Amino acid sequence: MQSVKRRVWEILEVAEEGDHVSRAVDIALIALILLNVGAVILSSMAQVHAEYATFFFAFEVLTVAVFTIEYVARVWSCTSEPEFAQPLAGRLRLMTRPLHRIELA
Repeated sequence: MQSVKRRVWEILEVAEEGDHVSRAVDIALIALILLNVGAVILSSMAQVHAEYATFFFAFEVLTVAVFTIEYVARVWSCTSEPEFAQPLAGRLRLMTRPLHRIELA
């Protein structure tokens, strides 16, 4: 189990040289963020929103689900790092970091 937890942590952190899975996840998450920004911009136009409201809603549900899974996996796997090794205190330490607070919001 520890090796699975460690690998999940490695995948969700910035990719190391040669880690193609982690690089693909990095790119996919960045693309999803950019697509979200585009969707918000497009849905702010009344005519576009009226025509594609169902799509925008479905896309929002999908992206919230993906980012929730990513966040939960990051919190679960952080204890594989020495800095966050204590199950409760380590996870709270991770969750209170500024970037992780933004992710939660």
